[in-house]
Amino acid sequence: LDTQNDLYGAALSLCPGIKVLTDILKQAGFTDVSMTGSGSGIFAKEKDTNKFTAYQEACESIISSANLPIKLYGLKTANPYRHISAQA
Repeated sequence: LDTQNDLYGAALSLCPGIKVLTDILKQAGFTDVSMTGSGSGIFAKEKDTNKFTAYQEACESIISSANLPIKLYGLKTANPYRHISAQA
């Protein structure tokens, strides 16, 4: 996770689930994972559409098998990246 965000430590202390979300995204294969400015969500991005789809499916499988109350949002933006965000 990009720990350059000055609020990361404070957000993590208030919501340890941030680490859970980050770990799920990384376990699924995403390497570019960050926290939103205030910590309201975690997001990952991937240029390769096939990899993005595989990583998103892996995230959904991890969340489902662990029965976690996490919602994923997949987004295609105007730039070459596809984004996924997660919130508990």
